[in-house]
Amino acid sequence: MTLSDLLDGAFRVLKYRPRTVLGIAAAIQVPVYLVAAFLQRDATHGYTLGGGLSSTELFARSGATVAGEYVAAIVVTASLFFLGGALGRLVSAWYAGGDLSAGQALGAAFRRTPALLGAFAILLPLKAVSVLACYFGMIPVVVLFSLTAPAIVVEGLGPLQGAKRSWNLITRRFWPALLTIVVATIGASVLSTVLSLLPTVVGLLLPNPAQWIVLGLGRAAVALVVTTTLVSVSVLLYLDLRVRTEGLDLELAAADAFTHGR
Repeated sequence: MTLSDLLDGAFRVLKYRPRTVLGIAAAIQVPVYLVAAFLQRDATHGYTLGGGLSSTELFARSGATVAGEYVAAIVVTASLFFLGGALGRLVSAWYAGGDLSAGQALGAAFRRTPALLGAFAILLPLKAVSVLACYFGMIPVVVLFSLTAPAIVVEGLGPLQGAKRSWNLITRRFWPALLTIVVATIGASVLSTVLSLLPTVVGLLLPNPAQWIVLGLGRAAVALVVTTTLVSVSVLLYLDLRVRTEGLDLELAAADAFTHGR
């Protein structure tokens, strides 16, 4: 697939089985974003649309909110591994001529929980170092390991094997993969900013706990479309690279012909 095919295909994944895909995304993202909003509740409490907190309030609250901010970011990032794994299992089933329910795809991902969390733990320090180094090298790290979750769930790999598998697939076509991930991420960022505007404004008008609940639900609603589409790009890229470099389509066609031939 070309770049435009991959980007368009990500939206077609959502449109092909909207109830199944959105069911998978909601099961993972709604609770995760509510937890993240709860952990970040002190970061927005006291803000108004007419201004922010005073310097005294910011100083007093900074120490109490930093830990929550970091934990929330970790929870949201870790959830992407499960979303990528579940969607990878679902779309790969479609590609092989089958189908799965939302529960079956989620079950396949959650059965790989130790491997997915292990891969997340292994890759987190690499991303953290990139952030501390003013994001130097962040893009290559993200791109090189962007296929880890679908590889773990679809192929039943361990955390190190999954990361290595992603590396091997991406390095065979690094620059096209880099362009695909960067363009998709920029588009998702812009779309997320636009769609998040209304729930953010509404949330800031409310007192806690209504404020963090509305903000969490609003972010989850945006993620159901934007994040799901972005993760679908990685899933399609995973399948496309397997077709290009390993003849996955020929392998599946041969298996189908053999099965029907019998």
